[in-house]
Amino acid sequence: MPYNITLPDPIVRREINEGDTVDFITNFNANQQDMITFAEQLGTTMTEFGTAADGLLEQMDTKLTAAGDVYDDTVEQRQLAETARQGAETARDEAEQIAAGDVAITALQPGALASQGDYVTVDETGAVVVGSVPQDVTAGVEAWASAGTNPAALQRYDLSVNTDYSADDTTTVDIDLSAGPQVVIVGNSSLRTVNLNNPPADRSILVIVYATGSAGLSFSQLPDATYWDGGEVPEAGTAWTQYLLWWSGSAWRGGVGMKR
Repeated sequence: MPYNITLPDPIVRREINEGDTVDFITNFNANQQDMITFAEQLGTTMTEFGTAADGLLEQMDTKLTAAGDVYDDTVEQRQLAETARQGAETARDEAEQIAAGDVAITALQPGALASQGDYVTVDETGAVVVGSVPQDVTAGVEAWASAGTNPAALQRYDLSVNTDYSADDTTTVDIDLSAGPQVVIVGNSSLRTVNLNNPPADRSILVIVYATGSAGLSFSQLPDATYWDGGEVPEAGTAWTQYLLWWSGSAWRGGVGMKR
């Protein structure tokens, strides 16, 4: 910030002639008064100089402090960057120590995993090879079969039941076969239309629809008698009906298992 410095008024030189007593006393007194005034003004000037000097020193101290803070921040950021660099190098070194056989994990080539179920493994020599889950399962089953066991035999199994459509709150039932169980309970106190959506392509499934009423169901994918066992659209039971619906991978066929 700017500072105003007030300078003293100049001292006026007064001539004193020889033998002029009155002028001598008058001019001498005037000169003395000028010196007193000059001294007072000079004191004010020096005070202003001091104030200005203090202000400049304070500004310099503030700038030096700010510069010191910037320096400290710079040093801290450099230290943080160095710490991060060291951490990255440590992680890299640790990763290089994790190996499959004799090959570091960083050297594996994921592009070799071309088929579903492929995974990276090592053979008996420690070399990196591509394994296959389907092939492993097949080999295990064949090994059990050759040993005289039947690993595919099951003592029992059960299926989940979809009860989302057991209430008679809509005239249409949309069953998403890709998302839910293959056993579905459908309330049918009134006639309802069933849509069998998203069956698997080129794969076969059996869907069991259990109707809990007597009004019957209409299946949009089995619209006439040619789709049903015996060449007739089945009649619903008076209390309940079990519909057996088979998907061949490309077409639906149906029949009634039980009813009452």
